[in-house]
Amino acid sequence: QCLRQRNDEGGGPLMLAAVGQLQFEVVEARLENEYGVESQLESLTYNLARWVDGGWDAVDKADADGKLFGIMVVQDRWKRPVL
Repeated sequence: QCLRQRNDEGGGPLMLAAVGQLQFEVVEARLENEYGVESQLESLTYNLARWVDGGWDAVDKADADGKLFGIMVVQDRWKRPVL
């Protein structure tokens, strides 16, 4: 799963979400072997992602209520919110 910061139309850093370390290694190997591209993966401290049923309105409300402390809010390729 590829994730980006909210409202990022493709100019910012791409975040790759995967089930385990092996998936990251497979992506890295395929980028190099199939496309000749070097990549650099940097780990984040997060280990769980959840899509928000209520959309961006629910995210904004939770944020306004102070419920998103220490939570990274990003979007998937369909611009759906992911926490």
